[in-house]
Amino acid sequence: MYEMVYSDRAVLDLLRVRFPSALFEDASDEFRPHRFCIEVDVTKEEFYLFALREGFALACFGFQVMLQDPSQREAVKSLMKAAKE
Repeated sequence: MYEMVYSDRAVLDLLRVRFPSALFEDASDEFRPHRFCIEVDVTKEEFYLFALREGFALACFGFQVMLQDPSQREAVKSLMKAAKE
């Protein structure tokens, strides 16, 4: 899975601990100084579940897209329910 995350160093460090074999790429620019990409060998559901539990799901571009897509409504509800368990 490939994801762009708009967050600070703390989230990057958290992801490096959780997914040590992931590939990271700095995607910062002059307008978005805290942005990076992660490529990791997990499902998007597993990744977003981790992001929800750790409190940075809204910083994930793909999760934001899911929130806006009516066809993904049930998937989002399922992830949010699972994150509370």
